[in-house]
Amino acid sequence: MENIVTISKLINDFTGLTNNYEFNYYSKQNNLTFEDVYLLAREIIESIDKNYLIYYDKILENGQLDFCYENINLGSNFFYNLETGERAINLNRNFNYTDICALVHEFIHYMNCLDNKLSINRYLLTEFISIYFEEYAKKYLLNKGISKEELFLNERIIYTKKSAASFNWYSLIILSYEKSGLIDENTFLFLKNNYVDVSKDDFEEECQKLLSQFEQVEKEYKIKIMYEKNFDEGEMFEEMVKILNINYRYVLGTILSYYALEHSSLEKMVYLCNHINDEKYAKMSLSSLLKIIDINLDDINLDIVEKKIIENSTKKMNK
Repeated sequence: MENIVTISKLINDFTGLTNNYEFNYYSKQNNLTFEDVYLLAREIIESIDKNYLIYYDKILENGQLDFCYENINLGSNFFYNLETGERAINLNRNFNYTDICALVHEFIHYMNCLDNKLSINRYLLTEFISIYFEEYAKKYLLNKGISKEELFLNERIIYTKKSAASFNWYSLIILSYEKSGLIDENTFLFLKNNYVDVSKDDFEEECQKLLSQFEQVEKEYKIKIMYEKNFDEGEMFEEMVKILNINYRYVLGTILSYYALEHSSLEKMVYLCNHINDEKYAKMSLSSLLKIIDINLDDINLDIVEKKIIENSTKKMNK
């Protein structure tokens, strides 16, 4: 919330950049078994840090790794319960080498919450760290001789573009609330006079869309707790906030990961993953923490993102 203006501008610029390119959505399927996926991911994990194998080798035998089919989980994910310490990696099979990169991504989430602590910087940077190692995994497989067609190299940019689009449709509402407080029929004028030229109709459409999302969350929450526990308004609000707390982290994570691939080192990224919840780093400013891995926030721009996009996409022709 404190950085909503900067974040909104960055994500708006990211959207403008990616709109200039055509992305290939095709990815070739193959007959990789779950064992193939597990062992190839293990090979990559070992190349990242051999010490990680102590934990990796246990996730299958103790039931913390689940291979899912038919889009049951609507994408791979890492589950963590702060109260119980329960952890689980749900890997949704695409039946190609992207499954391996996804497993590496989710396992890195697993590794940076081993100590049962979730610092604010871990919250802000966990997607960055996982995306970095996901991209590292792609490079590893390319060097191993796996073809580009089997790796869906545009996947991260495509998903991040969707996250940016989701953020953009509610960002004006969050910006308004942070800077002016109560949202009413004149809020669009506040935006128009101070930040962005927006019409009353467009702003009200965004408000209605977000309100509908909140109403759906409330409905689902009430159904979930039915006959099990009493209604808890605070708990319901926490569910609503989840709509807003993920998209910007994917966009920032993608931009930072591409920057780190050129400016940081594998060893420093492993160190960040291992120590991000340490007391001396937990409350450190984001800019100070990133300098440890050779990233200066003042130098961040979208040139590196565009360089990455150019590798695997086609620029749209001007009409």
